[in-house]
Amino acid sequence: MIFILLGAVFVTGYLGISNVNSNSQLLISQVQSQTLQPTFYAAVANINQAKSSAQFWMIIMVSAAGFISVAICIFASISLTKGLKTVRLALDKMAKGDLTQTLTLQTEDESGKMAIAYREMQIYLINMFHQLKSDAEQLNTAGQHLSISASQSSETTKQVAVSSHSWRTRTGFCSCFG
Repeated sequence: MIFILLGAVFVTGYLGISNVNSNSQLLISQVQSQTLQPTFYAAVANINQAKSSAQFWMIIMVSAAGFISVAICIFASISLTKGLKTVRLALDKMAKGDLTQTLTLQTEDESGKMAIAYREMQIYLINMFHQLKSDAEQLNTAGQHLSISASQSSETTKQVAVSSHSWRTRTGFCSCFG
């Protein structure tokens, strides 16, 4: 858009100068053909003044367009870096384990898209941690049950061994095979 504005200013200024040049050529040809010597020098002075005025306004317009384009670039740069800085700070906190940090960027630029991706990742990680916690609790419960079962099994094995030993000694049964 800025380039279109600059092009329009340049073309307008150029056409204005070329019109002045063509008018001066027309006036010079009239002076030569009709011998308008007394007004010739005044007309040339007016043409030169108009040409200088057109050049001056063209310089003003190009300078204004340049300043406007620089201002737009600075504004765009500041707004983009502000959003990126906000996302980066939130990601730094997430990297340190803080999953409670929320982003409220409501822009449609890259910063806004990154904020949306951040929120989706945050939700996924929170769900994953809840699932891991649930799985760890289930594993802990299963481990406790397994420990209790192993303890009961060990106690039962001891009782069988004691009972078997006591039976052998009471009956006088001896294992001859081994």
